[in-house]
Amino acid sequence: MKVAVLVNGNFHPYLRRETLSENLVSIQKVFSGCDMFYQTWDDKEDRHIFKDIKDIDLKYVSKPDPINYDPYLKAYDNIHPRYFNGLTRVTAPNATELRSLACFQHISLSKQYDSIPKGYDFYVRVRWDAYFNESFPLKDILTLAEDHVIGIASIPNHPSIIKQNQSFTKQIEKDHYLTYLTLRAKRKTLRDHVDRGTYCIINETGSQNDYPYCRWGHYLKDFVIIFKEEDMEGFDIEESYRTKQLYGAEFGWHQILCRKRSHINIDGLVSIYRNIDTSVKTFNKLKVGKLI
Repeated sequence: MKVAVLVNGNFHPYLRRETLSENLVSIQKVFSGCDMFYQTWDDKEDRHIFKDIKDIDLKYVSKPDPINYDPYLKAYDNIHPRYFNGLTRVTAPNATELRSLACFQHISLSKQYDSIPKGYDFYVRVRWDAYFNESFPLKDILTLAEDHVIGIASIPNHPSIIKQNQSFTKQIEKDHYLTYLTLRAKRKTLRDHVDRGTYCIINETGSQNDYPYCRWGHYLKDFVIIFKEEDMEGFDIEESYRTKQLYGAEFGWHQILCRKRSHINIDGLVSIYRNIDTSVKTFNKLKVGKLI
């Protein structure tokens, strides 16, 4: 099978930059034997973050101008409310501006996909900050991808993760250090979950059981996405964003890729460094950025 791996997007500045080089080696190991393609945004911040990345053909592309609309509320207005977990039409100040950026990941894939050769059996979209299980079962996942679009991401607030940290979460987190210890414990548990290599397939049946319905319906997990050429055909991502029709994040991925084939979400195997990094430095940056 011919597999193209598309690594794209950005590597967030709140993460430790040395992690980027280490993670690139990990991604290359997981997808050994596949054709690798790399892309990030062409701006001052990303040029700085990626300045030490050598020995790969890294493409820099122009970042789009933000469009003034809320892609999450666009999804909310067009999808049954049962697919949303706590999201309402009431939003915080500046939410629209921030949420509009949730479509940049879709545009990044669009630009990269249009620039590479076609004819692959599978295309794998990977985030720069994706943390993989060392024994990622690529062949098994590709077997599932024969008939389904695949989205993979470990869920940080799954009941099994929360249960293992109840002794922390029951405490009142008034103290800054206690808050950090709580988060560190949760992140260590999540990383251990990824490292164990166990995973759960979430489909229409499973979504009714151990997982809220929004973890499956109209929602494609996006730390890693595996799709075929036919799944991309017939949807203009950039035009959909310009006309304010594109949904945000996971809802947008489902909108783009799941028009012709059903999808499967997988909980496990992959996380992102924002969810597993236990350093105080990263914690403080996320705190300042109001990301935790």
